[in-house]
This record gives sequence, C-alpha cells and structure tokens, in this order.
Amino acid sequence: MKKVAVLSMLLLIFVSNAAFSQKVVKTSSIDVKLFGLVDYAREFPVSNKTVINVFGGMNSGFSWNSFDGISFAFFPVVGVEPRIYYNMAKRLSKNKKIDFNSANYVALNCTFLFGVFSNYDNSVESAFTVTPEWGFRRYLGKQFTFDLALGPMLYKARADYIKASISALVTFSYQFKIKNTGSVH
Repeated sequence: MKKVAVLSMLLLIFVSNAAFSQKVVKTSSIDVKLFGLVDYAREFPVSNKTVINVFGGMNSGFSWNSFDGISFAFFPVVGVEPRIYYNMAKRLSKNKKIDFNSANYVALNCTFLFGVFSNYDNSVESAFTVTPEWGFRRYLGKQFTFDLALGPMLYKARADYIKASISALVTFSYQFKIKNTGSVH
C-alpha cells in the first residue's frame, strides 16, 4: 500500500507540469476542521500549479455503521498531500480572488495517524490513510480561507485490516503571510 501511495503521488506531481498564467504561492496556515481539531499546514510550490501540502496536528472524526453504530475518535496526525490547482487562470479571467491559492484542486492525501483513541473501543493503534481528493479553496478575506475536500479513503490499521470509506473535510484556515521568492522550481 505504501508503494502505491508513493507512486501515485509521483504520478500526480509529474502530470501537473503544464503551465498557466498564474503560479501557485507558498502558504502557511493554522487549520480548524469542522469535525476535527487543529492542524498546522504549509504548501510548497513544485511547479506552476502544483504544491506539496505538508501538515500535522490533532484531528478527530466520526464514523457510523449498522453493526457498531456511531463512533467518535481523535488522533495526532502528520501528512503530505500533492495538490494540483487547475482553475486559477479561469478565476482570474472572471475577476475572482485567487489569494492563498484560492482555486479548485485535485490531490492525493496521505496521512499517518499516530494512535486512534475511540469511544467504540479503547484500543490505541496507528493507521495510514490514502485519499484521492477533489476540493476547492476560497478566500474569505483578511487572511481567512475555506476548504472543502471530498474523496474515497483507504484506511489501513493492521496488516490484516483495510477499510474503505468516504472522506469529507471542511476546513477554515487562518493564512500567515509569507514572502514568496518568485520563481517556482
């Protein structure tokens, strides 16, 4: 599963080398998730429209199934997510804001959970998730942004346990101002 995640991330980065009129910028933010807690995230441009989003923090989530009912969990996380922002030029042509990379994107979210604490069972186990995502970010003004990301998620906690699920992340962020150096590698 790790090989698939690494190969998918590399493919996502290399497919994104087409140029467009506006380049992505480096961002740094404190993120508050709707059903989660707090993350620190940083986006590093790797091409004109691709960034590597690196994040860490404390998250939470809930799940439901007919056998166990509703369970709630919280967990420390670190992750990496290549993102391709694909409609910045279109947004500019319509005089829409693109501050802090406000645009639609596709991404591959790879997250390591350092121990899941759940109300369903009191076990603490680490896990790894891979989620291909479609999302969008919108500028709300005064360094605040809104993100929505949706996609199918694979969750691997043990050698014999892989679970598929749907991921829906709603995030409000405070974006720190970062001096960008200009060119993208």
